[in-house]
Amino acid sequence: MSTIAEPTTGSASHKLARERFSRKSLADKYPSEYSSRWRDRREKVCVEKCLQAIPTGSRVLDLPCGTGRLTRMLVTRGHNVTGADVSEAMLGHARENYRAYQREQKGNAPDVQFEVRNRKAR
Repeated sequence: MSTIAEPTTGSASHKLARERFSRKSLADKYPSEYSSRWRDRREKVCVEKCLQAIPTGSRVLDLPCGTGRLTRMLVTRGHNVTGADVSEAMLGHARENYRAYQREQKGNAPDVQFEVRNRKAR
């Protein structure tokens, strides 16, 4: 029987990803929406299908949330969302993107908590 090793927080690839996505220069270039791309639309359809099994009002952890690309979808489905990412730079964009959404909704969108998380849950 073979097993697949899970990456750990100490693996070289994990460290490289953390370093890459923690750079403000990358976060500044990283789009908050890919809405015109076919892959993004297909991914969101898949996420929507998966979310059908989760009752409205459930707590949902968006991990890694990046710039908050899925946050609006989760909130509009009525979920209590926490966005988490290893990159404070990405979270800064996620917070600002969500604040812009709240302004668009004239304050009718719930608050979302965004947190830096960089350790694997045990």
